[in-house]
Amino acid sequence: MATSLPAALPAALAALRSRVRTAICAAMLCAAALLLTACAAAQKTETPAPDNLGTVSGTVLYRERIILPPDAELTVRLLDVSRADAPAQALGVQTMALAGPPPYAFRVAYDPQSIDPRHSYAVAAEIRSGGRLLFITDTRHAVLTRGAAGTAQLVLKAVGP
Repeated sequence: MATSLPAALPAALAALRSRVRTAICAAMLCAAALLLTACAAAQKTETPAPDNLGTVSGTVLYRERIILPPDAELTVRLLDVSRADAPAQALGVQTMALAGPPPYAFRVAYDPQSIDPRHSYAVAAEIRSGGRLLFITDTRHAVLTRGAAGTAQLVLKAVGP
């Protein structure tokens, strides 16, 4: 014995499908809005140096073909290396989390009033993970004075086994 569907059932199913489509579209729009908001917030995390600050910029790389741990951080310092009998004085520091392969761009801000044309300045870099030193510059990279530019390309060397 065949049972026939009530005449109103197809209309009710069509209305239900329409509501489901509307709910899915609304959910997708909300997800897209959240994604755009997150992207905009991520772009605002890097604050540019104020106009009254100078910058030293360049790239850092290492030649070993390895993947860094997820917590690896690069630190680049602008140093006054004029005094041989004293530790170098840091005039600017930039630390950043690393993602992806090298080279990594850096931009260290400093106060131009702290630069003495008679002094020597250099940039140095290191990569650490969990407090452990992985890579470091092993040569001096002069910047800013005595004919040196405000840019540097740093090649880091692996530390230890």
